[in-house]
Amino acid sequence: MDSNSFKAAWTRSGDQLYTHPLDALSASALPVGVKNFLHVVGLPDEAAPFLSFKPLKSEWLGNPDRQYQIGSDGSGSPIVIDQQGDVWLIDHETPTRRSLVNSSLEALADCLIAYRALVTATVSVGGDDAFLDGRVPKQLIERFAASVSASDPAATQPGTFWGGEVSRLIAELP
Repeated sequence: MDSNSFKAAWTRSGDQLYTHPLDALSASALPVGVKNFLHVVGLPDEAAPFLSFKPLKSEWLGNPDRQYQIGSDGSGSPIVIDQQGDVWLIDHETPTRRSLVNSSLEALADCLIAYRALVTATVSVGGDDAFLDGRVPKQLIERFAASVSASDPAATQPGTFWGGEVSRLIAELP
């Protein structure tokens, strides 16, 4: 998904995107397209599943030339982009352990939209608490997994962020 399509899709219902300051981005070694996406379009302040895309200061992250923090998960583990444009989740308890989130910022945008659609469809089918209660229909999980795989095949592999999320959703099935 290109940046303009993502912005239009995300803000359609009034949700905001957080844009990163140009001065913070200019000091990083991120690809130009990534810098433009983060500064011009941005990422949601919050997104399911329990993700926040307001960067936090984490001194232990190491050399900012190698990775730039774009947010965190619900446990406080940083989400970063490396010099190649890959998006990673770094374990806040063991910083040397990381898992792939997506192979690009555009793929991350696709997955955020797909997860949002999963939540919306689950609520539509099962009621307001269906998603929070773990009552996600199997066909919706499969549709989400197929969407992630189509936009970023590496992102659904075992040990990845989205692969773990699909596994968690399947484990909650009755």
